[in-house]
Amino acid sequence: MMSLADHFEGKCGVEMEVEVVRCKCCGLMEECTPAYIALIRDTFCGKWVCGLCAEAVKDEFRRSGNKYIGIEEALMAHIAFCNTFKQKRRVFEPFASFSTSLQAF
Repeated sequence: MMSLADHFEGKCGVEMEVEVVRCKCCGLMEECTPAYIALIRDTFCGKWVCGLCAEAVKDEFRRSGNKYIGIEEALMAHIAFCNTFKQKRRVFEPFASFSTSLQAF
């Protein structure tokens, strides 16, 4: 399987540095540039969060309504949700993971 860096290097002739990071919430692994990783970690309290989980955290933040919660509280709520989902999933399908089930969509 060709990595993201190999793909762009072949197309553009430009060497691109990428790192593989794992989402703190769901465990999804992605290849990203160090600059993008730093941007996401700055936004989400030092934790790497994939795009799907980032949207869920933002939604949790917006849905707080009259009760003000910060990004950190919204992130912790989503991490707790993902952990609960992963624990329940293991009971029924021990070899399935949360990120694998998301990839089916």
